Formats: sequence, C-alpha cells, structure tokens
Amino acid sequence: MFERSLEDLVRGLRNNKKNESAFIAQVMTEIKEEIRSKEMAKKVVAVQKLVYLQMHSYDITWAAFHMIEVMSSPKFTEKRVGYWAAAQCFKEDTDVIMLATNLIRKDITSSNVWDSGIALNCLSTICNTDLARDLAADVVALLNHSKPYIRKKACLVLYKIFLKFPDALRPSFPRLKDKLEDSDPAVISGAVNVICELARKNPKNYLSLAPQLYGLLTNSTNNWMLIKIVKLFGALLPLEPRLAKKLVTPLSNIINSTSAKSLLYECIQTCTIGLSDHLPTIKLCIVKLRSFVEDPDQNLKYLGLLALNNIMKVHPKAVSEHRDLVLACLEDADITIRLRALDLLEGMVNKRNLPEVIGKLLEQIEKAEVRAYKDAMVEKIISICSKNSYQHITDFEWYISVLIQLSHTPGIQFGSSISNQILDVAVRVKVVRPYAVQSMQSLLHDSTILSDEIQVGGNCEVLYAAAYIVGEFAYHIDDYVTAMESIFLPAITSLPSHIQAVYCQSALKIFAHCLALAYNVQLNEEEPLEDKASNVLDTINQIIEIVKAKISLFTQSPHLEVQERACFMQAIVNFYSEAEEEKKKSIGTDIASMFREPLNPVASKIQKKIPLPEGLDLESWINEPPPEEEEEDYSSKGFEFLSKSESEEQAEKVQYNPEEEKKRAERERRRKANDPFYLGGKSSNPNSPSVEAIEDIPMKHLTTEEMGIKPKFGSRPTSFSSGLKKPKKKTAPVQIMKDETPEGNWEDSDEEEEKEKDALADIDFSSPLRPDEQLPVQAHRVVKDAAIPTKKVKKERKSKEERPSKSGEKEKKSKTKEGKGSEEKTKKSSREKKEKTRKTSEGKEKSKKKVAKSEEPQGVTKPALPLQAVVDESKMMDLFKDENVSIIFEPRVNSKEPKKILIFLRVKNIGSEEISELEIKPSGEVTPINEPTIKFSGVSTSSPADKKILFNCGSFYNPPQCTGTVVYKVGEVEKQIEYSAVIPCSTFIIATKVSKEEYLSLMTEGSNDLKGASNVFRPKNVKPFVMGIAMLLHLELVSFEGAVSLYGKTTQGDHVFVLAKPNPENGTVSVDIKTHHQTFTDHVSSEVQNAFPQN
Repeated sequence: MFERSLEDLVRGLRNNKKNESAFIAQVMTEIKEEIRSKEMAKKVVAVQKLVYLQMHSYDITWAAFHMIEVMSSPKFTEKRVGYWAAAQCFKEDTDVIMLATNLIRKDITSSNVWDSGIALNCLSTICNTDLARDLAADVVALLNHSKPYIRKKACLVLYKIFLKFPDALRPSFPRLKDKLEDSDPAVISGAVNVICELARKNPKNYLSLAPQLYGLLTNSTNNWMLIKIVKLFGALLPLEPRLAKKLVTPLSNIINSTSAKSLLYECIQTCTIGLSDHLPTIKLCIVKLRSFVEDPDQNLKYLGLLALNNIMKVHPKAVSEHRDLVLACLEDADITIRLRALDLLEGMVNKRNLPEVIGKLLEQIEKAEVRAYKDAMVEKIISICSKNSYQHITDFEWYISVLIQLSHTPGIQFGSSISNQILDVAVRVKVVRPYAVQSMQSLLHDSTILSDEIQVGGNCEVLYAAAYIVGEFAYHIDDYVTAMESIFLPAITSLPSHIQAVYCQSALKIFAHCLALAYNVQLNEEEPLEDKASNVLDTINQIIEIVKAKISLFTQSPHLEVQERACFMQAIVNFYSEAEEEKKKSIGTDIASMFREPLNPVASKIQKKIPLPEGLDLESWINEPPPEEEEEDYSSKGFEFLSKSESEEQAEKVQYNPEEEKKRAERERRRKANDPFYLGGKSSNPNSPSVEAIEDIPMKHLTTEEMGIKPKFGSRPTSFSSGLKKPKKKTAPVQIMKDETPEGNWEDSDEEEEKEKDALADIDFSSPLRPDEQLPVQAHRVVKDAAIPTKKVKKERKSKEERPSKSGEKEKKSKTKEGKGSEEKTKKSSREKKEKTRKTSEGKEKSKKKVAKSEEPQGVTKPALPLQAVVDESKMMDLFKDENVSIIFEPRVNSKEPKKILIFLRVKNIGSEEISELEIKPSGEVTPINEPTIKFSGVSTSSPADKKILFNCGSFYNPPQCTGTVVYKVGEVEKQIEYSAVIPCSTFIIATKVSKEEYLSLMTEGSNDLKGASNVFRPKNVKPFVMGIAMLLHLELVSFEGAVSLYGKTTQGDHVFVLAKPNPENGTVSVDIKTHHQTFTDHVSSEVQNAFPQN
C-alpha cells in the first residue's frame, strides 16, 4: 500500500487548497492507521506528519501516548523525533506527561550524550510541577557530568525547574554556584544566565557572588555573558553601595572600548542605577547616548532616548544641556521617537524656557494628524505646567490662555484633564480669577465648542469648568444678564448630563449673587459691592424672566440630577417672586446667604483617611423602620384604582388560577390605557394625537443670529500662536492655595498596589537549610508488615506452589486422552483447582502471621543506598579545612544510648594532588569507641571519602567540643594540623509527640524546676518562622492556636518546652524556651538567635 511521507503531505496541502478539509480528513485516517503499526519507522513518519498538522492548528492531543512510544525508541534518530514532537505539542496539563517521567530520567542519565541532550531540551519545554519535583535531583547530578555539553544544558534546565518547583532552589544552589568556576566558558555562561534571572526575583540572595562575578567581568571576553553580568550587578548595586567604587573602572573601560551596542547600553543602564553619584561616569554615559540618538538607526535612537529618560531622573541638569537634540527629535517621522522625546522634555523645563517649550509643543499639535499623538501632546503640556504645584509658571493668565487654546483642538480625548486644570488654577490662584471668569464666560457661548462632536471626555468637558467658574466666582461678572442667557442656550441640552447639572447650579449661584448685591450681603472678601449695586433690581427681574422662560429646558430633562437641580432653582425663583409681591425682604437675604461659605480645595484621598466617629453605625436605621403589615389607604386620596380589592387579596393567598390571572391582566391593561403618565404603545384615548399626526408638524431650524446669540470667540483660530496670550516678563509672587485637611497628621501616601506573589522571591539564602529541605529522591516502596520467611516457611510455600502446577499437568493429560467430550471432568477439575488455591492463600496468610516478628522485611524493600546518597552536605558542619583537605561531619543521636553519638565523616580533597594517607586523631571529651584513630587510605580529587564512627560523649548541657589532630600526606610532604569544632546542644533533642493536655500537665508539674530564656523576634511570616524553630531544635508541634507550643525530649529524658507568642500589634514574636537546666537552656536559646537574627 502507498504510504504518504511528510513531503507528500506538504505537497498535497498545497495542491488541495480548495478542498483542504477533505484532504486533511483523509490524511488523518491514514495517520491513525500508521501510528498503530508495530513498525517504529511508520510511527515516526506518522508523528512527523501530525506535528506538521499541529502547526496548522489541527488538534492532535489524541496522539500524545504514541509520541511517548516514539520517545522510547532505542535509535537516536527516532527518539529525536519523539522528543521534538513532545516539545512541540505537549502542555503542562497534558495527561500522559506523568508516563514520561521515568523515560526522561533514563535518557538524561544515559551514557549517550546526544540522548541526554534531547531529553534535557524537551524537559525545558514541557516541565511542570510534577516533572520538576521528580527530576530535580537527577538534573542537579548532571552538573558534575564529564561533558560540558551536558553541564551547560543542565544549568539552563534548572531555571525552569526552579520556576515550577521553588523548593529545589535552596538545596541545589551550592552546586549551581560552583559552575561559575567551571573550566568551560559555555557552562559558566549558562550558570550566569540562570543566576541573573533568579536575581530579578530576590537580588539580596546573590550578594555573596559579587567577588566571582567581578572576576568574570574583568576577565571574560564573551559579550553575551558580560551583558548578563552587568545586568546582575545592576540588581546588586542598590543593595550594596560599596560595589559602586569597585565597578567604576571596569564599567568605564567597557563603555570606552566596546563596539557592541547592546553591551554598551547595558553598561549605561547599570551606571544609571548604581553609579548616579559618580558624575564623570554619568557624563560619559550621556555622551555615548548622544551618539545613539544621532544615529540614523531608529532602534538605537529609541534606546538612546529611553536611557536619557532614566538618567533624567537622577541628573536632570546633565541631560538638560542636550535640549536641542531632544527638540530636534520632535520633528522625527517616527511617532515612537517623538513620544520618547516628549518624556524627556518634562525634565528639561524651567521657568525661563517654559514658554518656548510649550510654544514648540503647540506647533506640533497643529501639525499632528494622528489623534493618539495629539492626546499625548496635550497630556504632556498639562503635566509639564502642573508639575510640583505649578512651580515653573509665573503668569497664570498665560496658562489659562494655553488651556483655552488646547480646548479648541478638534478630536482630543483629554477634555476632562483640561477642565480639571482650569478649575484647579481658578480655585487655587485668587489673582487669576477675574481673567478666568471673563475667559470662561466667553467659552459658554463659543459656537466652535458647542458645534463639535459631543462626547464624554471630549472638548465639551471644558464647559463644565467654564460653568462652574462663572457661577462660583460670579462677583467678577460684568454683565449678569448676558451670563444667564449663555447658560440657558438651547444647545446645552445636547451636552452630557453632568455638565448640564453644573449649568443649573451655576445659574442659581448667579441669581443668589445678584440678590446679595441687592440686599447688601457680603458673600466673599474679594467682592466689591459698591461698584455693582446700581440697577441690580432691574437685573434681578430680567434674570427671573429668563429663568421662567427657559428653565423648562432642564426641568423636562431625561437626566434625574439635571431635572432635580432645575426644579430646585425654579422653586427658589418662584418663592422669591411670591415673597417680593408680599414685600418680604428677608427672603432675598436668606437666598443670598446660601452660598456664603467658599469652597476651598481638599485633598482627593483625605476622605478615606478620616476615621468613623465613635458610636456611628452606618448599617443601622436612622429612624425606626416602617411596619411591614401596614398599607397606605389610597381610597381617601383619590387613587381608588390603586387599592386592592378583596378578590385580589384572596388571590394572593391561594394558588395560581389561570382565569383570575386573565382577569387581572385585563384590569391592568385598562388601567394603563387610561393612565396619562404611562408611555405605552397605542392609547385608547381618541383625543390623544397619533404618531403620524406628530410627524406632520412642521419644524423650523433657527440660527444663532435669529435666537439673539452673538458668539464672542467667533471661528476657531487658524493657528495656536495667533490666539495665544504671551506671558508677562515680570510678575509679583503668586500665592497658590493648598489642599485643606482636618487637624492632625494627614500625609498623603499612595496605596501600595498588590503585587503578584512569587515563590522564588520569598526564598532566603541567609538562613541555614532545614532538615526537610532536600531534593526528593525516588526510592522503592517499603512493605511494612512483610518479613523475610524462615527456611521452614519457604519449604511449605514451595510445596504448596508446586501442587497447582501438578494438578494442571494431570488435567492437560486427561484432556488429551478424553478429547472434547470430557466437559464434566473439566468442570470438576477446575472446582478442585479453585479449592486448592483458596487453601494455599489461607496457608500463606498463616505463615505471614507466624513470621511477622522477624528482623528484616519481606518482599519489595528499599535497597541499601551508598553513604553519599544518605548524607546531605547541607546539614553537615565544618570540622577542618585548609588548602588541601576539607572535613565535614554530621552528628546523630539515639535515645536508647544517651551517652553515645554517631558521627558521619566526609573527607574532600580540594587540592590539585591526591592525598595518599589521612588520619584523624580525636582527643578530649568526644572520642571514638572502637579505635583511637580514624584512618583513610587515600582521598582522590574526583570523589570524597566517607565513614560513620560511634563516639563516646559526656554531658551535653554545654556543647561538646570535638578536638584533635589531622595528619595527611600530599605527595612526599606530611602535614599535621589541629582542629576544633562544637556539637550544638540541639543535636541531643528528639522530637516527641504529645497531646495538648499532656503538654499542659507536664509543664505544670515541673514548673518549679524549669529554667527559662526569652527572646523577641520580628519575622516577616510567623508560620515559617515557627516551623523553622521546630526544625532547628528537633521539636514536635503541639498546638497552633494563638500561641504556638513545641515539645521535645533530650536523649537523657529531660523535657524541652518552647512557646512562641505572636503580637499582631507590633509584628513581633516572643519565644520562650524552658528546660530543667539553665546552661542547656541558654545554649539552645543562643542557637535560635544565631539562626534567626533579630531585626
């Protein structure tokens, strides 16, 4: 049969573009048949075709298991296809990934380098939490591989493992750190890459690597590795200021000598972060960045502006010298370059050059065609002018004119920002209010703004500020009647509802101010009453006529707030008119006093910081809630149709009745038909006009001239420079009002944004490894209840196992003799066989019970591991170390033998020559039991030598001292050096499980004999801190309710009590340790202090 290859599939797809789905369906059918084949070559071709189809977005998740089959092929060419397919198609949640765990472990530990390489490549792509946990130890072991090719890949794969399984970082980091001194540059580069990425999470952990990294920085010629090292130093410099002096020379040399733009840029970034106090280096960086900006390559120009922006934050004066270069970038054709130049301009502005810079930006807005760039320019102008409470502005009338010009920019989306700026300036700066009121009064009837496209956030938002300022500071208005007419323009009804609401409120303020002039009420200190008191009564009458004639524009508004404010004003005006007819002058005074208090600026976030008064419950009722059963009687108020009839009340009590529902619907329909306020479909009232009749009413469009409106601004200015007010050269100091705050400390602090939690960022290398921090190692399952059978049991088991086989042979013989007609005998023999099998199983269970107490387990057991696999170097302590030998040890105790201690010794050859002989001659209180001298025949540089020795140990209330002499021979030279080490007191504590009640009784019974020590700590997280103490002192957790209780026993049976009391108010934890010996307690307490330094 013809088999389609990958080339045939590609060719067929190109030839069947019009009928691709049918062709793919046919190909899928062929692939499903090929992939089930027993020939591996066919499977490989099928997998190749599936991966190609997956690249065309076809689902092939059903073939994941077959890909693993191809991965298990012994041939490298076939295995490579399987791993490539898995890396391409597998995801973290693919079900069959768990089946590949042992296969990947087998391949990465293979003697074939290429098999290990492709397995590591695939692991880096498909690694999930389970794979990272199960294979972490195997990948760490590859760091000592003889081939640099594998060591490099192992380093890089470790980063993906750390991301998925952060617990592997602490126990495996020492091995990764050693790779910085590897003999192969590629391995060093891989280790630097991993450490650089890890340092982005928590740089503090990697400060200890500074000497090694400095050596690589000064000696390496690999640009890509130097980029990573420079980045890493950029993360370390803020944490260790002393590094800055050390790095000035090497970084300056690289900046001056390198031709690699990428390395040069990273060096400049690092200098900006950590060498900002070294002005010569910063100036050198700026000179190099100027060459970036002047380069014709747009990418380099963008990076140069970006780096200059970073330097601007620390040295604005140094960058301001290159203002001409930045202004030239505003003319660039690339919009991204112009935007980056805008960011730089904000730091270059001062009081002298502000008008020039703003004028340049206004010209750019006039030329700009892209709306996004216009919006960015408007936003930048506002940001520059309002920086640090308008520190660069000397003439606020000029700034108001700039904002007015910006409001005429068509199609902008920052109308709200312009409106807020106008409001802020007018409220804070008193001297600019007369000019602001006159300018805003002109804006209120500006036809250019009213004729623009009305949208929230657009140009129309400026009218919000205009209406508010004209109403709030009405004492600066020259013509009140004209101002009131501009507020009641018919075009206002097309504005957004929040702007219309401000219009209504401003009209009421203007009316109240006129009443204040008429009745001689002083509303504001700045208000000159004498100048405007004449003819004010005629003005009030004209305003009342305007309000009564045009207030219906707002009272009939569909927006609730606009309607409410308009109705309130209408009621106030009618109330005043009625009072005037009755000659009640006090009413005018009361209305004028409504706006006596000025509205000063208040901090935006101050409301959140004001505490609730004592006794205030916002959830409780202000008044008693109305009774639920009482219903209002509508019959006495003329609303008889709203009261419930007896039939309706009974219908609510009984179940659903279709006939009653129809009657109720008919009554509801008649009620709606007769209700004049119900906006339904068709009305049954014959006098109501139909839709056709309304459409026949002729309509006439009125112009602004016919309505008596004369726009003051006229048409839109042709250019910004023509309508822009020039700032005054010399002005008096302007007083800017500050935000009002209640009494007390109300410092404005920005709320910290919640950052996404990262497990790698929480890892701390400063604390020692806990006993539970080990890389998981795969081990065989242990059968607890099994036992090794005795010889007698083995014979019985063997005889019973042979019986069924003999009976089976007899059955086969009988079948050959009797043939097919012996069905009854076959059934009988099968029943006998089942019976014998049952008895055999019963016999096995009895034999298991008899030998259950034997010494060794039976069945599948955990194999004996070599000492290298048992001992964890992270738990071991230093005994002796010089330039040739390093000896570490780990003590272990047994409660049955309290005066003996088992010590694991590991001797490492850290020199260049092999050690032929080595002897350890202990002396003092800790001495070996069997032999006085511990001998090692030879220690090579490739592998350490291990031994476990049983020692005699006296009292442990003081830490036992391990002293003695180390004698070893290197070549022909024999050296003899003394050593001394201390065994911690916590070594002799054994975790003992007790209940909470037993813990309390033990503590109360011996309370008089207990000796205590107390310390106060300030941990970041209480739970890991307490668990760390439990691991350090080998204690068992008793209770975690409020205070944390821990308990343990010494090898001699003494009680150890630890109580940790967290204090949420100040974030501290008080740790109390109690034992029966004060000396022992003090030593244990000092161990806790050393392990967890107090902040």
